[in-house]
Amino acid sequence: MDADVVNVVATSADGCSTTSNDIAVSVVATDGLWMGSADADWNNPVNWCANVVPSTGDITISGNSVHAPEITSDMNLTWLTIEENANLVVKPGVMLEVTGDVVNDGKITLESDADALAALYLPELPTKAGIGNVVMNMPKNYYWYIGSPLRSEVDGKAKASWFGDLNNDPNSIDWVFVLRYKNGRNQWLRVVGDIDLNEMEGVSTWYYQNKVLDYEGEINVGELSRTFAEIDHHLFANPYPTAIDWEDPSGWGRSDFGNTMWNRVTFGGERTWQTYNNGGDDDPGCMLCLLRRSVRLRKM
Repeated sequence: MDADVVNVVATSADGCSTTSNDIAVSVVATDGLWMGSADADWNNPVNWCANVVPSTGDITISGNSVHAPEITSDMNLTWLTIEENANLVVKPGVMLEVTGDVVNDGKITLESDADALAALYLPELPTKAGIGNVVMNMPKNYYWYIGSPLRSEVDGKAKASWFGDLNNDPNSIDWVFVLRYKNGRNQWLRVVGDIDLNEMEGVSTWYYQNKVLDYEGEINVGELSRTFAEIDHHLFANPYPTAIDWEDPSGWGRSDFGNTMWNRVTFGGERTWQTYNNGGDDDPGCMLCLLRRSVRLRKM
């Protein structure tokens, strides 16, 4: 309704009514307001309230959106507001960075493939990082090291059940392991019932069928820390939805921290081990690694 004329009819409790004079109503379209009227295409002008794809970095995703917007190429926003019942989807291999502030009363969905992760860069202390939804496609018949950028809304813990169906069936199609202390040393232990994962703890998985991980929780932001009691190898998981630069010492507190990490990579179509040493190699970041002793992280 834009520049329309309306009349208001008021009726009293005893049935008497009266009609107002003409009232001119004009609604001004809001720049940067996503309504998703046509489809999920961010670059379709019809999906935006003003019928113009915004050039500004101030974006609001309406809770009345018909379609959730999908970000299919790297994007930088200044301010992001996601209203209740709204969803913003970041597609595999795509990075979304918000430099100003975030108020997420809805959900941010990170869709990833095993070799193409969605990345989300948020301010260190946003007003509300809110709820994230991880949807990740995992190929069968490979070992994977996986961590989570989310924590449970209920108790603030990541859950082993997010990574597979947990049971002690020797014919199970999902196998999930943790590297924990038992009988005097850290060793691989199969998880057969849901457990809380420690801060920055990863899991190792094997799937006999292609697996889609799909879980929700609060997005990790701010400083996180953990002290490892045992001098041993530990499966460390990046707790953020962004890559951590192994070479850059800023934002890390790494007392008694080994410089070498081991991770699994795909090489020549096969999954294999890879070692990496902090000391000059040019690497954009590590999502998972093994370490010794203690670490304190702050998302930069």
